[in-house]
Amino acid sequence: MGKPLLIFITVGTSRYPFTRLLDCVLPLARTLGKSGLIVVQGGCYRVPEESISNIVWHDYMHPNTVRQYMKMADRIITQAGPASLFEISRYTSVMPLIIPRRHAFHEHVNDHQVEFGLFIRDRLPPGLRRFVVNTGSTSAAVSDYVKNKRIPNRLADLLFDPHAIRRLCRRMDGYMKTL
Repeated sequence: MGKPLLIFITVGTSRYPFTRLLDCVLPLARTLGKSGLIVVQGGCYRVPEESISNIVWHDYMHPNTVRQYMKMADRIITQAGPASLFEISRYTSVMPLIIPRRHAFHEHVNDHQVEFGLFIRDRLPPGLRRFVVNTGSTSAAVSDYVKNKRIPNRLADLLFDPHAIRRLCRRMDGYMKTL
């Protein structure tokens, strides 16, 4: 048996729990068994009382620790926070699964992550758009992402070049003015 698949799940530092995403962790861990190790930076999410040996839970991590896991991970699952995605674009070689937090589920103060997720999705080639999950089952998206082959990270060259950053800043400024 080879080394276990390392899955890093990060939800940023919001004071709102991201229950919809983190409720997928236990079933995923059971499915993977010893073939996978899941490292979770879960923020203020209430850690399940059930202990499973292939999950390592952290409320918060030092940014350098987050970057280390980003560099080592075989798969990354994240919120659609601009800072999180910028860090992922810089420090990981694997295309992340991006799941925006939704206001309707009390995951954030508004739907800026949904807007940012759509902004990102619209700029990805059609074959990569499945990596931004705005609709459908979160658990199915997570399961499919983990099962499928690793895809190289394209966020840096598609989104975070200087021209793309200027466009992003203009769009985010426009969105902030509507609040």
